[in-house]
Amino acid sequence: MRAPYYFVFFGILSLLISACGKPPEYDQQTTETPRVIKSADTPIDELMDRSGANARLVRLPQKILVSADQQLRKGVVHVDEIRPIILQTFNPGELREVARTHLQNSLDAEEVEQVLSWLNSDLGKKVAAMEVQGARPEAHNASRDHYSELKKNEPRVALVRELDEANKASVQEVELVLTTQKSMMIALRPALPEEARITEAQFAERAEEMRPNMLKRYQQVVEATNLYNYQALTDDELRAYIAFANSHAGRNYYRVLAEAIQSAVSYGSGHAGAKVAEFMAKQAS
Repeated sequence: MRAPYYFVFFGILSLLISACGKPPEYDQQTTETPRVIKSADTPIDELMDRSGANARLVRLPQKILVSADQQLRKGVVHVDEIRPIILQTFNPGELREVARTHLQNSLDAEEVEQVLSWLNSDLGKKVAAMEVQGARPEAHNASRDHYSELKKNEPRVALVRELDEANKASVQEVELVLTTQKSMMIALRPALPEEARITEAQFAERAEEMRPNMLKRYQQVVEATNLYNYQALTDDELRAYIAFANSHAGRNYYRVLAEAIQSAVSYGSGHAGAKVAEFMAKQAS
């Protein structure tokens, strides 16, 4: 009986890939940047605002629920009671503090200063403005519609691929999706029937099978997005962006930022799992 439930669970993960796991530029929900209460006005806080980390953390709980809701009803009991538990434990304020702590401990003051110098530069602000415009629903469709035409410019395609290689956008998004999937598995495990539960080893095996196709998909999506969003950048400006991403501070920044988001997701799943287990124990007593 275990095999059918095993694939039902990975049906949940597949849905997460298609809906929750989309890169931020392809999020069809509101593009308004959410705000959270910051602790102190420090360079790390400014970096989290400028980098978009705050906005992603605020949207994360609802994106998980919206993505998984229908599939959750196929295997998870007490869904209506568990949904608010997940919302409460994936609290954006707490997630932000976890991410902030990781950034604070992993980036030194000089690196933070260099990253902020880029984010606050004329070109950094120009790139950020393009990314905000690119997050609008009409831009999503336009990037897909124009991809076949834009990718004919081979030198430009080479540059956006070089950018993706430098800032690891595709790779980081795949890792975030897999981290989210694992987090959902951990959080929901106590609410699944015994025969529906899978081990972390089984998850890891399946995740490795999925990774190559996921990476190919994200590379194409990121390529289409960047070709469209950065049309107004000259080749020299795009090369300057790539140069920052390839710098020691830039590479470390993109790596640490991705780790910070992933650590926040893992933190939320641990608390959610404990709360769901507590709830299920009460139901059994």
